[in-house]
Amino acid sequence: MSHPVPFRARFFQLFPALSCLVLLGAVAATPVHAGAPTPLLAPVLEAARNLKLADEHLAVTAIPLNGPGDARFLNADMPFNPGSIMKVVTTYAALELLGPTYQWHTRLYTDGTISDSTLHGNLYFVGSGDPKLTEERLWLLMRELRAMGIAHIQGDLV
Repeated sequence: MSHPVPFRARFFQLFPALSCLVLLGAVAATPVHAGAPTPLLAPVLEAARNLKLADEHLAVTAIPLNGPGDARFLNADMPFNPGSIMKVVTTYAALELLGPTYQWHTRLYTDGTISDSTLHGNLYFVGSGDPKLTEERLWLLMRELRAMGIAHIQGDLV
């Protein structure tokens, strides 16, 4: 029988380089109640006050990931919009899982032959979810086709 892995262990498996994770978010709406500050959160709350953000407008979670200590929360049970902090988490996850040198690939394949600058057959466009596939990059792919001697396609784009 398999037992569910606790959140802390799962998180550490995803992000082994972190020793402590602090997530915070700010909102414009006033929550119903605010949690009591803890010494671990004092520097975060002081920085928020310097930015003129009230404690009740913050949600903070500090989770030690490798070593002793307890997780600390402020307004963690309050519903807030996650905002831009989620971009940091997903970016870190992508770096951890894919690595900093990972490159997305967009490939073109064909089942035809080239004669007199015409591809006689289909051209297959195979993407991999490249978030930076822009119009400029598509033009570069077109340039590569032309460099291979393809000016016309007599077939389908699949």
